[in-house]
Amino acid sequence: MCFCLDEHRRSNFDHLIPPLADGRFTATDLGLLPGGTTSSGRAINNQGLVVGLATDSSFNLLRPAWDANAGAIIGFGGQL
Repeated sequence: MCFCLDEHRRSNFDHLIPPLADGRFTATDLGLLPGGTTSSGRAINNQGLVVGLATDSSFNLLRPAWDANAGAIIGFGGQL
């Protein structure tokens, strides 16, 4: 799962993600779930919680929540 913004793709949420000193943003590849084939970040808040969509090894569509402070998935939609 990757959630990225750069200076060429501005959004209404730019104020939630502070840019680096030179105006760039940092992108972090959050990877796939074990056995999964796809993932994508959908939203991030100002506390570093990223939510998105991802498939597992059975191709079930899940909604993981990743915490940037912990560097790990902390739960799934419906389980938080």
